[in-house]
Amino acid sequence: MSKVVVFGAGGKAGRAVIQEAISRGHEVTAVVRDPAKYDDLAGERVQLVAGDVTNVHSVAAVAAGHDIAISAVYDMASAPEPFFVGAAHALLESLPAAGVTRALIIGLVSNLEFAPGQRIMDGPEFPEGFLEFSKGHAAGLDVFRSATTDLDWLVVTPPMVLDEGPRTGTYRVGGDQLLTKEDGTSHLSYADLAIALLDEAETPKNHKTRISVAD
Repeated sequence: MSKVVVFGAGGKAGRAVIQEAISRGHEVTAVVRDPAKYDDLAGERVQLVAGDVTNVHSVAAVAAGHDIAISAVYDMASAPEPFFVGAAHALLESLPAAGVTRALIIGLVSNLEFAPGQRIMDGPEFPEGFLEFSKGHAAGLDVFRSATTDLDWLVVTPPMVLDEGPRTGTYRVGGDQLLTKEDGTSHLSYADLAIALLDEAETPKNHKTRISVAD
């Protein structure tokens, strides 16, 4: 049994991670900005706390005593680049000091490549309204990639379609390229994303890099 701290616990991905973690016997600390809005998260082996993933002092305080950190943060209300860059710096600085050795961060599909050296977000048909958010997420990824750190981090990037489909228990793992099926589709359920994350938490196979996952 491990102690897992989940940032962004109130979203669909965060909730799936919590359910998968407790099903495996782990203890979870669910971190949200306003616990009053997410009191349904608290339960057996789940402690609900307030925290700010962009604040080094907050991250250090809530992460102390945990073995693994998982970041499922998603904030459309904040300016994307300061938010994701700030979160990356806070995790890199605070988690090792708090004794956390392994961190898993959910990435964004738009900075995967659809062809060698060509990111989805740089394509001519990419939606303009989603570009700023994508650039912010990519900037956060760059912070991890350029860091000199003892933290064993991994960015796990889900595919184009991420939904509340069934928990199949299976998934494929790739690198910087978008994983697709023969028909060109790319999909994963939140439940199977959570399995991929907890598998890497329990038995690390990829270190200080980014991987893609899909069904």
